[in-house]
Amino acid sequence: MEKITAKIKVLLEEKLSLFAQMNQLLVRERELILKMDVDALWKTMNEKKNLSEMILKTRQAILEAASEKGRLQDIRLETFSLSYLLREMPLEKTDKKILQQLKTTIETEKLALQNAALENKRYINEYLLVIDDIMAAVLDNSKLAQYNQAGSVPDRDTSNCLIRAEV
Repeated sequence: MEKITAKIKVLLEEKLSLFAQMNQLLVRERELILKMDVDALWKTMNEKKNLSEMILKTRQAILEAASEKGRLQDIRLETFSLSYLLREMPLEKTDKKILQQLKTTIETEKLALQNAALENKRYINEYLLVIDDIMAAVLDNSKLAQYNQAGSVPDRDTSNCLIRAEV
């Protein structure tokens, strides 16, 4: 029993570390947005993708470790939650408490991550508006089609985009 708890604890700590790395990456990304360093922003996108894949692999490893215990073999990766896992696993109270504390810390880190991502999205939208205003001031484009906040011309399909923002 203690072996499975230790294994899951290590995996949860790894997951927490990956979320913390992702948060640091989003802070760096915000700085790059402010500097308008597009090349570095592309690199951070690749780093975010790699971290996301590592988080998914860690999630899979947690599920596999829990499944070794027996009763949790019907859980799917897409739908399982740590709350369910901790509730259903037959562990001692002290072990559950340790894992519950890690789960709470992970949820706090995830919330910070969501907030950072929303903030970065807001920054990108603001800077796209600045670029739009600059372009409007430089060019008299009153007779041309105007781009909306999604980076496309209204009343046209979205494949004709000048600028597209995704976070």
